[in-house]
Amino acid sequence: MKIEVFEITSKEDKIYQELLEQYKTNPELQGFLNKFIIPEELVMMGDFRLITMLNEAIDWNFVKVYLVKDVDNDTFVWVIGKFVNDGKIDMYPLLKEQSKELQLAIRKTLIEKGLMKELNEKHLCSGIFWILSDNNDLSEFILLMFDIPCDSNGVPNNTHSVELNSKSGNSYNHKRIWDSEIKNKSGPYNKKEYNYYPRGRVEISNNKAVIYLNPHINKPVFIDSIKKEFGLSACNISEVRVKVDGSKHYKCFLDWNDKA
Repeated sequence: MKIEVFEITSKEDKIYQELLEQYKTNPELQGFLNKFIIPEELVMMGDFRLITMLNEAIDWNFVKVYLVKDVDNDTFVWVIGKFVNDGKIDMYPLLKEQSKELQLAIRKTLIEKGLMKELNEKHLCSGIFWILSDNNDLSEFILLMFDIPCDSNGVPNNTHSVELNSKSGNSYNHKRIWDSEIKNKSGPYNKKEYNYYPRGRVEISNNKAVIYLNPHINKPVFIDSIKKEFGLSACNISEVRVKVDGSKHYKCFLDWNDKA
């Protein structure tokens, strides 16, 4: 499988014109690209998910943009943005469904090109987590996680450090983990019950991830941290969804305060 990476320097580049030609005949891809046109202020803040070159506001001296192409199938598969000042990389898959073979080929090529070092540091994981903070605004938080390295179907690779104890046998139970690993050991949080802090879990299947979490932590600062620590990057998984769960199952001290 042959993968090529092209740097785009202007909207007039030949390879960019090829992308335009491709999505003109592909309504789904056209809609996908148009959905992620980025305002100038977000680009300058360094917060973007897709550079499409459809936006005149992009400063080509500030951001380098790359198109990743599956040569064998003559298909563009990823768009990558790299900030010149700090080397930060962000990327987004143009195709929602990517085979494992294609993902591995893309990974290998991007590592060789120096475009994946940052995103290659964390293995894909499922598992559970808490956001530890005693502040009502959850500032100065710690992400406490018990992760389970797994494949893109969620099958554990048996390198987890704590025995799996959920009913299904392939994940963790919040209460059991808290009681065995936190409450029964010395530390700053062992006086709290398992349901005191906001919490959630990451489930993976069919090359897709779902983050279940308490409504109070449905914010970019927490979601970005969860994605990073659980390896939920585009090089590991094709899709990440967030499901907010306000049921009793995920209630925390902030919900109790709301009732007070």
